[in-house]
Amino acid sequence: MPLANIDQILKDRQSRRSTLGRLVTSAEERAAWTGQLRALLPADEAGHYAVASIRAGRLTIHAKSASWATRLRFRAPELLPLLQALQDFAEVRDIHVRTAARPW
Repeated sequence: MPLANIDQILKDRQSRRSTLGRLVTSAEERAAWTGQLRALLPADEAGHYAVASIRAGRLTIHAKSASWATRLRFRAPELLPLLQALQDFAEVRDIHVRTAARPW
């Protein structure tokens, strides 16, 4: 199987239908969601969380440690309506917090 050259890879990246394009789009989406989430949290806590996914009304958030995950679970009931006010999170009905397998 021939390897694609860098020009072809970069060209394919621009196509949102290509595998690389879908991966880039997904990463950009998660980064945007994470930024919105962090904007709602105190500055000293925000960096400990990242949005992993939004699927079927469930927002999954990764926390850097079990203690940070527990903090966010307690904060989730007050955080949910603030998130739902944002267009990207309007359909979220449940927040699931997990400890990240490894730090990001």
